Amino acid sequence: MNVNLEPINRIITGLPKDSIIESLESKYIELDNIASCLTILEVDVLDSVLKEKVYERLEDFARYYFKIEEPIIILGTGMNSIRKAEELNSKTYESNLKFISLGNTCLGNWDLESGIQRFNIVTLKLLNIDRLQ
Repeated sequence: MNVNLEPINRIITGLPKDSIIESLESKYIELDNIASCLTILEVDVLDSVLKEKVYERLEDFARYYFKIEEPIIILGTGMNSIRKAEELNSKTYESNLKFISLGNTCLGNWDLESGIQRFNIVTLKLLNIDRLQ
């Protein structure tokens, strides 16, 4: 079983930051990788306006990975998500698309799942894919 979480944890500098993102970072955690965005959504400390900014940040990451030709789809939860990621990654995609599982679990919250969904929707749109098979 080979789970590569490097893209999730990779520090990305140079993404635009507005005052709300800067405020979130000074109060909680640097939002310079996907993992930090998912973590802050999972601990559920934000109001709806701040959650929306984190969702938008995740969308920025999706665009970044598409731009550098390393698009990814995150398989958030599910008892077989690692196996599913391995199966999907065994196929070859023109776009160099990779699937990353966050682990085999059925635990998660609505905000975390929404963040993952927003990230994946942007990736799929950029790749002109309606839905995954």
